Amino acid sequence: MRGRFRFFRLFPVVGLIAWGVMAGGGQAEASSLTWHIKSEYDYIVHLKFFNATDRRGVWPGGGNVWVLDDSKTHTYNLECDYGDKVCYGAWPAGNSSTYWGVGRWGEESCTSCCMVCNGGEGQPIRLK
Repeated sequence: MRGRFRFFRLFPVVGLIAWGVMAGGGQAEASSLTWHIKSEYDYIVHLKFFNATDRRGVWPGGGNVWVLDDSKTHTYNLECDYGDKVCYGAWPAGNSSTYWGVGRWGEESCTSCCMVCNGGEGQPIRLK
């Protein structure tokens, strides 16, 4: 009887450990997204990307922005967690009342300005 008691007492602990390993231990799988963005606006445009899934991720981060000051197509490769929704926000420098995508702070609504992080590549985006 004593041996059986130990087995049943350890089984829940072993089961929880096995379940944690099978479920991935709560760690997100790393992935990426590639964006192609071209500004056709007459003035300098600032650009950021926002993680709409957890509201924590911002690219380039640290309060910085990417500056679009020419009419070339720029490519942005972002590392993100698989399955996260990532959106772009752009606005003319010094004017956040005009915007594209989710805007300067990532709070505006949009259609077709987000992608799911899955290793994919989006269609070229033109800001006019």
